[in-house]
Amino acid sequence: MAAFLEICSHVEQRAIIRFLSSEGVRPRDIYRRMKAQYGDSCLNQNRVFKWASSFKKGRTSIEDEPRSGRPKEAATPSNLEAVNKLVRADRRIKVEEIAESLSISIGTVHPSLREGLGYSKVCCR
Repeated sequence: MAAFLEICSHVEQRAIIRFLSSEGVRPRDIYRRMKAQYGDSCLNQNRVFKWASSFKKGRTSIEDEPRSGRPKEAATPSNLEAVNKLVRADRRIKVEEIAESLSISIGTVHPSLREGLGYSKVCCR
């Protein structure tokens, strides 16, 4: 059987692991079959074994569980709105001043201005 090396998302691969685990296929065999089919885009062996084990223990969801801790982005809609108001009130405001007035980091203000609001630095001479 020839492998056609299709790129498959991690969630789709988990569905395959869940299906084959429910049929009683061993994790080692699941990994071999997936590696032959998907090549380098296949989950690594440890991941396949962990997912197969969790499905055997009764897990039904193939989606990631929500994680606690720090959010990926601090550029929330309320922060974007506040940054936008400050910039509209004073177009010469500094990034440091925005960060200080909103009690957020400078590293949060930059992506908020560039990606969130679409602003860019303009230099007039």
